[in-house]
Amino acid sequence: MAKFVTAGPPGSVMDIICRKLSEVLSGEYAKTVVVENRPGAAVQIASTLVKNAPSDGGTFLLTPLPSMYLYPNTYKGLPYDPNTDFLSVCSVAEMDLALAVGPEVPSDITSLQAFFAWVKKDPKRTSFGSPAVGATTHFIGVMAGREAGIDMQHVGYKGPTPSRLSHVELANSSSLCNVDRLRAFRKSWQVSFVG
Repeated sequence: MAKFVTAGPPGSVMDIICRKLSEVLSGEYAKTVVVENRPGAAVQIASTLVKNAPSDGGTFLLTPLPSMYLYPNTYKGLPYDPNTDFLSVCSVAEMDLALAVGPEVPSDITSLQAFFAWVKKDPKRTSFGSPAVGATTHFIGVMAGREAGIDMQHVGYKGPTPSRLSHVELANSSSLCNVDRLRAFRKSWQVSFVG
């Protein structure tokens, strides 16, 4: 038996990728390939589980690349060392990011410049959601805000699905997220992309 461990919750992009890979590898690589979802702690739970698994080629970690190159520079004392605890096998996907906005944002705002000009008019609009504290989307949102002269306030969630649903459901102004997964919510949840 082999196992794919992912920090993505069920239904997330990482979960879907793991399930597709497990179908391909079942029977060829191992008789059975299972997917184990271990969301939370900015990939640290999933990474620690794989780090502590036997080094026999039976346990794989599917994780966003930043958890291996960014997190060692942003977290004090990670429970894993990406340089010694893991062996990179391959890259399986690339994802585009977008700034999604809810119905609170006027429909004539279609660019980042227009969005930031709108946000500057009311400090209550500076919050944005992303899948996790310390995630790439967290840094991108803060850096984009600084570039625009705005102190954007980050709201971190346990994975991408909760951040999208909560922000859209509550009609908060914005969420940085994966483009493909949000397209499914675009019409039914009244969200649009800016930029």
